[in-house]
Amino acid sequence: MDEDTPKDGDLYIRSVCFSPDGKYLATGAEDRVIRVWDIAKRKVRWNLTGHQQDIYSLDWSRDGRCIVSGSGDKSVKVWDVEHGKCVMTMLNEHDKTMPQPPYGEEPRDSGVTSVAVNPIDGRCVAAGSLDEMVRIWDMRTGHLLERFEGHRNSVYSVAFSPDGRSIVSGSLDKTLKIWDLSPQTLTYLSKSAGMSSAGPIVIPDAQPHDTIVTTTCRHTFVGHQDFVLSVAFAGVNGSIGRVDEKGQNVASSGGEVLTEVEWV
Repeated sequence: MDEDTPKDGDLYIRSVCFSPDGKYLATGAEDRVIRVWDIAKRKVRWNLTGHQQDIYSLDWSRDGRCIVSGSGDKSVKVWDVEHGKCVMTMLNEHDKTMPQPPYGEEPRDSGVTSVAVNPIDGRCVAAGSLDEMVRIWDMRTGHLLERFEGHRNSVYSVAFSPDGRSIVSGSLDKTLKIWDLSPQTLTYLSKSAGMSSAGPIVIPDAQPHDTIVTTTCRHTFVGHQDFVLSVAFAGVNGSIGRVDEKGQNVASSGGEVLTEVEWV
């Protein structure tokens, strides 16, 4: 129990995420605070504040050094776990690739509903939003690398493939979509460095390209009768999950031919 939490009223926990080593648990609540719990001691190590609305999604980088959060305030934040501070903020409102709304109309709500850190070195984060978009942000520079457009309703869940080259998204339009990162994005990420305790590190030669807008996914899965609120790829050694643009199973890096794609 966090002793600093008010005892009266409800405090809904919107998101949870374990650290890779299983020693810590991050929770995001409607009070806009991310709490990092030391599980063995049953105490809060950090109270991370900065979001202006509820925190709907959390993900931990594979190396355990960063937590990424997505909030209804339209932002994605990167937190340095060792020092308990925010080192980067990405705002959907800064997406210059989005068309302007018709005169007299307000922009669509772009609150962030889901975040997923690329499993390959934590180089970028995918964020699904209420405005039907999936965005790929550089966690070290805050640059918007790519935007995937194709869903017809809010995106409520995103997940990276184990190789970090593809994304699956689930939406209120009752579909799942598989997206592939563009060659430009993959090339840029392969030349970039990582995070340090002092903040982002960027190799000078790895200059970010203009934001790429992708409107064609590799495949769309249909069949659900209601909202798709959670998605996941199979693990590295899993026997399901990779399909081509026709939805056909493809061989994994180990040569295994995938025989089935399941939804959970």
